[in-house]
Amino acid sequence: PIEYDLLFERFLNPSRHGMPDIDTDFPDIDRDDVIRYVYEKYGQQHVAHILTFGTLAAKQVVRDVGKVFELSQFELDKLSKSIPNAPKITLQQAMDQSASLRQQIHDNPKIAQVIQIGRQLEGLPRHCSTHAGGIVFSKLAFDQCCPMIHLSEDMLTTQYTMEYLEDMGLIKMDFLGLRNLTILDTIVKMIQPSHPNFKLSAIPLDDPKVYRMIAKGETTGIFQLESEGMRSLLKRMQPTCFNDIVAANALFRPGPMENIPLYLENKKHQDRIVYENEAVRKILQPTYGVMVYQEQIMQLSQVLAGFSLAKADILRKAMSKKKAGEFEKLRDDFIEGCIKNGYSRKSATDWADKIVKFAGYGFNKSHSVAYGLVAYQLAYLKIHAPLPFYCAYLNSIIGATAKMNQVLSEIKNYGIKIAIPSINHSQLSFTIYNNALQFPFLCIKSIGSVAAMSIVEDRNKNGNFTSYFNCIARLVNLKLSTSNIECLIDAGCLDEFSSNRLSMKQTLPQAIRYGELIRVNHPDGSYHLQPDLLSEPYMITVKENTYDKAINEANVLGLFLSINPFEQIKQKYNIQADSLYSCMQRSGTFVSFGQITRVKQHRTKKGDLMAFVTLMDETGSFDFSMMPFLYNQVMDKMESGMYAKVSIKVGNAKGAIIDKIWLYS
Repeated sequence: PIEYDLLFERFLNPSRHGMPDIDTDFPDIDRDDVIRYVYEKYGQQHVAHILTFGTLAAKQVVRDVGKVFELSQFELDKLSKSIPNAPKITLQQAMDQSASLRQQIHDNPKIAQVIQIGRQLEGLPRHCSTHAGGIVFSKLAFDQCCPMIHLSEDMLTTQYTMEYLEDMGLIKMDFLGLRNLTILDTIVKMIQPSHPNFKLSAIPLDDPKVYRMIAKGETTGIFQLESEGMRSLLKRMQPTCFNDIVAANALFRPGPMENIPLYLENKKHQDRIVYENEAVRKILQPTYGVMVYQEQIMQLSQVLAGFSLAKADILRKAMSKKKAGEFEKLRDDFIEGCIKNGYSRKSATDWADKIVKFAGYGFNKSHSVAYGLVAYQLAYLKIHAPLPFYCAYLNSIIGATAKMNQVLSEIKNYGIKIAIPSINHSQLSFTIYNNALQFPFLCIKSIGSVAAMSIVEDRNKNGNFTSYFNCIARLVNLKLSTSNIECLIDAGCLDEFSSNRLSMKQTLPQAIRYGELIRVNHPDGSYHLQPDLLSEPYMITVKENTYDKAINEANVLGLFLSINPFEQIKQKYNIQADSLYSCMQRSGTFVSFGQITRVKQHRTKKGDLMAFVTLMDETGSFDFSMMPFLYNQVMDKMESGMYAKVSIKVGNAKGAIIDKIWLYS
């Protein structure tokens, strides 16, 4: 009975007993282990997942209702495709925007009925699932306080969603997997064999080299500081201390961005800032008179309005949860509290209005400090341990070809060597070998994890591949196909066997046959190779074209690694240009360089000829528009295969446009 009385008291007094959410970040590879740990420590009746409801959105509701009305699959697909792909779009908005949808409703009474019923159902729960990161804890056994459901094989799931759990006095924690913590952990493990006493906690937070790099915007791979917008802010801010990084994290968000100009101006002219009094100065001076953090609002409500710390936290919660009614009452309490403390009604109202404006986007400093620390640690390691840093970072973006190209281009600019793939030295992921980054098998087209693992295991068991024919014989018996082996050759994996790639590909059929003939099978299904059964075939020798070699390499690696024809052309004609990828990540006018791979003519509504042009460089392939005024000047000269320096405008309503072009054959 005492436990039930406590439970009912929690229901009746949620604000008294409610606890704030607790966010905890772990390396993403360890997240499941942490959840398993708390589950085993506290037990099934005290740790649970949190229920969420998937709702009937516009596309889903017409499909579900359409199936009930026995619409054909073709009709369902056509109906779904006529609804624009916009987040949270309603059926009414879809009808306003889509002529195709309106036409289908007009032509088919059954579809009109589907839409009518769908409008009544959209937004309702469709199915239940578990919250992506939330875990709830209860001192009482769950069967005494909350209905539960089995949605997964391990932990129970609450039948209440997270909005109601806090009012019950239960503690919700978000167990989040953060890729950047995995990167940090990986770098530290690479460093420690040669520096066993190295610890992240011992990194100094005042390294001028780190701040110079951040102030230049050289933040590729740095958590929260990578985007072009953030780089621009950092260049303007010129951070010189850790608190500047913390503030940048909090300011670079949709709402706080409005305060960036004032923050930068006040930082530059701190002597011009006027504070209400010394107490306010103490709170706002670290952010140059600008409200940046939720904690500052809590402190201001204490010193200005006399709020208790508990009431200040209720104010913070009302701001962060966007609880307008609760916040409005607290606003009135704030004004009256300021007046009681000797402030004029006008001053109190002004402060309240500032807080109301801030309420829409306030960010908590504790969160920003934690993220700022991760960012600083990564930046420090990028400066002082570049090989481990880039190795770990590249492994985290395997598969993102355009991003990887950008990073590899930066690595080359820093003078770090990138070794082409090697059949004898590459692993599944990037590694450090001979003071260089060794390109991995998993970044080679058509070489999946099974094939890559079989190569590494065979090498570990039977030693290095000793010659071209020894290599092919072993690869054939590892069940690699001819196309797999050709991809390995084009990637440069067999370059160490002293023959050009085209000759190796021409000789491949004979090499495969040789491998099959020297295989000796055993009754248990195993085998061994006996090269003394047959002499090796002769290598067919043919001349190789450098450009074709580079293109074939790029086709299987996604980038030019050993030979870059674009760099050769740029050096030949002394062309200074940004990469296509870096241009496409920004807004403005830029000069770039690439090869024309496609020109598609198009006639405008006025009947003029324009073109859609595809350009490729070492960072990827991108599409551009060329307006009639320019296309008419170059249409007789421009064709696929030519190189071009271009002036491009990026980020306007018409997409990326070429407004100037210089052609090179």
